[in-house]
Amino acid sequence: PTAWVWSPATRDWSVGVEIDAGVFVGTTVAILTLRSNGRVLALTITPGTGQGIVYYSDDDGTTWAEYSRPTLAAPNATKIRWAEDGLGNILIIAFDETTGDYVQSVSTDSGVTFSTFNTGLAYGTDPSLHAMPNGRLFLSFRFFATGGGFTANTVGWITLDDAFDLVADQTRQILDNGIMSTAESCVDADGL
Repeated sequence: PTAWVWSPATRDWSVGVEIDAGVFVGTTVAILTLRSNGRVLALTITPGTGQGIVYYSDDDGTTWAEYSRPTLAAPNATKIRWAEDGLGNILIIAFDETTGDYVQSVSTDSGVTFSTFNTGLAYGTDPSLHAMPNGRLFLSFRFFATGGGFTANTVGWITLDDAFDLVADQTRQILDNGIMSTAESCVDADGL
């Protein structure tokens, strides 16, 4: 995968930098900047295996080096999202968009190792996971099928107190009534 880094100072994107020299062509990639130290992490997952490689950059994405090789209990994940909570724990939500299953994994050592914390049927796709300024996490998604009391193409969201908050235990808030074909969310600096 190739990484480009946005510079607020120049209001421009950097020249693309190859993260893994093309070793994992066609992988799922997710980028995370650690709130605790500013390190940029890139997680690549080889489809069908759950095998991941985490790369890190301490110079805003100019150079990359291998950091860890976690195996996630989500071998068929098609969407990977991760965020660091206010306690420094990293939450990974891995969705299998063909079944609606998700795996919730947590790292307590800045992304070196991950443990499966929870699995479930989310009926969801198009996940977005964000850290809010108060340290809580915000997860939004679109229900891809009718089930669990939800209508297909309805966009919902939940908030988590930290990475160990069970996704399945949260009350889902609904943003629309079955009219969305895709969804994406973001959280700005003031958390609104």
